[in-house]
Amino acid sequence: MGSIVSSAGVAGTWAEALEALGLGKYANKSANAGQELCHAPLSRSERSSASGVGLWDLKRWLWRNSSLKGLSKCDRVRWSPFVQVWSTSEGVAFLGVSRCSSVWACPSCAQRIRRSRSRELGAGLRQWVSDGHGVVFVTLTVPHSSVMPLKPLFAAVTSAWNSVVTDFGVRALRKRLSFKYVRSLEVTSGDNGWHPHLHNALLFDRPLSRNEVLELDAECFRAWSSAVVRLGLAPPSRTYGVRMVRVGKLDGAENVGRYVAKIEGLSDELVRLDSKESRKGHAPFQLLREVAGGNSDLVAKWYEYENASRGRRALSWSQGCREALALGVEASDEELSDPAGSKSSVLLGQLSSREHDWLIAHPRGPEHFCEALGPASGPDDVKAAVAWLWDSLPASALAESHPDRPYLEGREREREAQLVADAESLVRGFQAGLFDEEF
Repeated sequence: MGSIVSSAGVAGTWAEALEALGLGKYANKSANAGQELCHAPLSRSERSSASGVGLWDLKRWLWRNSSLKGLSKCDRVRWSPFVQVWSTSEGVAFLGVSRCSSVWACPSCAQRIRRSRSRELGAGLRQWVSDGHGVVFVTLTVPHSSVMPLKPLFAAVTSAWNSVVTDFGVRALRKRLSFKYVRSLEVTSGDNGWHPHLHNALLFDRPLSRNEVLELDAECFRAWSSAVVRLGLAPPSRTYGVRMVRVGKLDGAENVGRYVAKIEGLSDELVRLDSKESRKGHAPFQLLREVAGGNSDLVAKWYEYENASRGRRALSWSQGCREALALGVEASDEELSDPAGSKSSVLLGQLSSREHDWLIAHPRGPEHFCEALGPASGPDDVKAAVAWLWDSLPASALAESHPDRPYLEGREREREAQLVADAESLVRGFQAGLFDEEF
């Protein structure tokens, strides 16, 4: 298999390099559609997770508590008199409802958008490498502490990278080596506060030599360090400030498949913030799971994250990068967040406005409704799932002004009266000796 050269100049295996960068967990993990967070039934691992907090628990918390209107409406507020129910490659999806298309803070939209971009980028990188070109993966971080707010740290990271690519020495090296790049911004939090950082892929016309990577690393660190200090932050660590992984030459065509698997993992590392977990703190959706699970101490931190990430671009491309990877016109976040955009999507049926009210108001409605339906389902299955919603919906779940609430309250009174009557009948039976002692 091809060798790598780390920013420390030490050649080794892919596993060693990825572990040094903290990428190994993701570079060796390729989740299938059934394991991904989406409008599908919760996977077995999600249902049995330690937190017990699933997708719809996160959505319900955001509906009630998010500081952003888009998140509070996403998948809840209708814009159509009917809501279509679709079967997609990832599960069940609903059309006719608002969608926030947040790549940062929405557990459903972010998953769809980032998964699509990761697959697109992975395909482009695979072809790029197969054609004999070179790639260098770069992670850049800035010093941070628990007292630093997130918004200016976000700004500092993006500003420092802009300074790197316009730096005189880096520009001279870029002209000589002729590279393009795709830049990914992400953030985690821990005991030392917010940790925004960049994962970049630098694309070269040919694989770089070990000495060229070391020269590139030195120039990038010098420019990065100077930019960070000019912004008023402490000098970056030489160990962690700039870290590089070089894609080495292949040792023969038979290794392309194994090599491509690593590329796919690294494209996930660039893009899939929605599926990441931090071992020493919180990735964003770890934080949301904690908050939705009842950890009130982290609510303010989540609100800070919501507002600091709002409108910020997660993935950006240098001029000519998408063209070099033959990726064509970039789809918008709104297009990628559409769960029924796939050719494999099938319309199963639709819900009336009343039925959609039941779905959203039901304490566990979306989970059970989605689990009841599959690719082979049809209108009758949708009707059966709706009947279950109505039959199990508690009156207290609907607003007092909702027209269906009186019917539900009457039904609950009837059921309660029947239970009381059954209990009284049982007592009378015992008193009359109708049941033996073994009963």
